[in-house]
Amino acid sequence: PAFVRMFGYDSAEQLCADISNIEQQLFVEPQRRAEFMRLLETQSEVQDFEYQARCRDNTVIWVNETTWTVRDSNGQVRYYEGIIEDVTQRKMIEEKLRYDATHDQLTGLLNRSAFTSYLSEALLRLPAVPAKIADDSIEFAVLFVDLDRFKIVNDSMGHLIGDKLLTEIAHRLNYHCKEDLVARFGGDEFALMLEKIPNLFNLEQRLQTIQQYLREPYILRNQTFNTTASIGIAL
Repeated sequence: PAFVRMFGYDSAEQLCADISNIEQQLFVEPQRRAEFMRLLETQSEVQDFEYQARCRDNTVIWVNETTWTVRDSNGQVRYYEGIIEDVTQRKMIEEKLRYDATHDQLTGLLNRSAFTSYLSEALLRLPAVPAKIADDSIEFAVLFVDLDRFKIVNDSMGHLIGDKLLTEIAHRLNYHCKEDLVARFGGDEFALMLEKIPNLFNLEQRLQTIQQYLREPYILRNQTFNTTASIGIAL
């Protein structure tokens, strides 16, 4: 009965009548069913196998399953026994914890830790001895964006307005730099990583565009704010 309820059915008869192909109807990723059966055949017991399953109303849940094979005296499979648990809530909590560990709570951008990890990986991908390139292409550039006179906004208008301004700046950076890595380092400091830059002229154009978007007026609580940013660059 618990199994039936988990998948949104009223009875075992209803479930058996509706599901004629477990792999295609119950499993969100059909190949996971095939993988599960291969493990059962080779190991006779599968522990904590997790997969996404589709309920009767098409909602998707996460399932944790532990199953073992029961054989007769000749070693032939008689049936399977096991435990199935709905772990959707746990998976959601784990996903939120992973997100919170890598994202800034105020703006939703990557945080300092996540940006530093991506940057470290990018540095490791660079060859020890750079190959000679005919053009002036740049593998990547790191931009450090520091808002000018942001403290004045916080001191005169309060932290709530300051937070709204930071959120709007984060939105602009994220929107206009879709293909780039954008992070909030903390306070009024942001960092970007621009990759595969054709040349310095292209980089200069992109910087001017970023500055242009950041200089456009901000309307917060019916008041207009203007701000500029200082940007440091490392190639």
